[in-house]
Amino acid sequence: GKTATIKFVLKELSEFTDRVKALYLNCFEKNSRHAVLVELANVLGAAVPERGLSTAEVHSEAMQLLKNPKFSPILVLDEFEQLLSNDGSELLYDLLRIPEQGLKPIPVILVSNNPELLALLEGRVKSSLQAVSLNFEAYTPMQLKEILKQRAEYAFIEGVLEKEVVNVAAAHASKLGGDARIAIESLLN
Repeated sequence: GKTATIKFVLKELSEFTDRVKALYLNCFEKNSRHAVLVELANVLGAAVPERGLSTAEVHSEAMQLLKNPKFSPILVLDEFEQLLSNDGSELLYDLLRIPEQGLKPIPVILVSNNPELLALLEGRVKSSLQAVSLNFEAYTPMQLKEILKQRAEYAFIEGVLEKEVVNVAAAHASKLGGDARIAIESLLN
């Protein structure tokens, strides 16, 4: 639900204005400060390779481009906890200190399955973050049934599933914490 919601909001925003551009990154794939800065520099208009430049050089290039941006970037770091084990706190520190360089701040959205994520951040990062949390609760059994009914309509030929299959898959996922991915996998099985 979190990733789908973020992507939906970003899509709506891009349809509303071209003055804002979102950079969505999954931190399982881009799991270092360097990798995120390369993507940021590239979305700002640079042609920065993934290798061959130091992180300091990539950071400098991104900061130069932020002096006269053609749009306001928004950075979304999904599965952010994957970045914390490397240099995620340092990256956040860099991003949160951008206004001190006389530049417009970059909104950063952190998406995580870890409700204790903010507690894992360094103190200097936490104090600068000014975080607002939005918690997504586990799906209820009724919500899981509705999700599965909708998915089943698209995925299966009418009459293929017995009536109780959706209920059983929803109940199974509910017992395991209300995860829609588990419900959908159960339905498929």
